[in-house]
Amino acid sequence: KGQGIQQDGTAPEGGLSAVGLGDVEVEAKGRLHGEVTDPFAVGAALFATAPLGTLTSEDNYIGDATPTVGLRGIFDGGAGPLSVAGNLAGVYRGTGRVGSTELGPEFRYGVAGGFKVSPVLRIVLDGFGSTKFSSKNGTNALEVDGGVQVFPLGSPIVIHAAGV
Repeated sequence: KGQGIQQDGTAPEGGLSAVGLGDVEVEAKGRLHGEVTDPFAVGAALFATAPLGTLTSEDNYIGDATPTVGLRGIFDGGAGPLSVAGNLAGVYRGTGRVGSTELGPEFRYGVAGGFKVSPVLRIVLDGFGSTKFSSKNGTNALEVDGGVQVFPLGSPIVIHAAGV
């Protein structure tokens, strides 16, 4: 259920209600430099999606109308209690429209940092977004999140709690 959006940017009367399967993504990652124990590592990922959202629930804003393909560069590292990570990706996708905003190929980015306060607790902060290198409404996005990770002693499990 949702408000939906019309061409002029307003919500249609009665909103929308739909059920559909989201787009399926397949990704292949590889480490280009470094090992798990090294101070930093560099990698890359190639990914693609299939437009199952549109196929299972047309005109209800579930997924892209066309397949997408992208390439992502990955960096992560750390020293002592500090950890950092970053991603840069180019994504090719067909054009689409949400209200008056035209969507299409984009550049995505993300950065994160963490500080291990104790052997069982790490504080994390991350930000990610996308851009079409345009100043038009709806073509640039940015989100920043914070959270904690709990590492129970003697357990391989990590518990994550985060908020926007």
